Amino acid sequence: MSNHPTDTHVGAMIRGRRKALGISQQALADRLGVSFQQVQKYERGDNRISASKLYAVAHCLSCPTTYFFDGLSTCHISTEGGPLMLTAEDLEVVRLLSTIPSSKVRRQIVTLARALAAEA
Repeated sequence: MSNHPTDTHVGAMIRGRRKALGISQQALADRLGVSFQQVQKYERGDNRISASKLYAVAHCLSCPTTYFFDGLSTCHISTEGGPLMLTAEDLEVVRLLSTIPSSKVRRQIVTLARALAAEA
């Protein structure tokens, strides 16, 4: 089974930040209370990092947790039909749609989107 693209991206961001600060894998591992092999697995994206551990990594590397998601161009959501990958434009449409106060107008937009998708 291959690594999830988000885990790989987050791991690469951890590695980049750690190296930029001149912190060794062992030093980061010691501060996190894990083995340096575990840090290696996080950095390669082999192991997913929990929210609490990511928060601890951010604290150790003096950055916000959002730093690790910078540059991530897609959002991966699991659905019954498999993974759904959302682009920045997809997320913008969702954000804009959620700002429309009228549920009737939102439903009309969804109907329009269905019609356009059916033609594609």
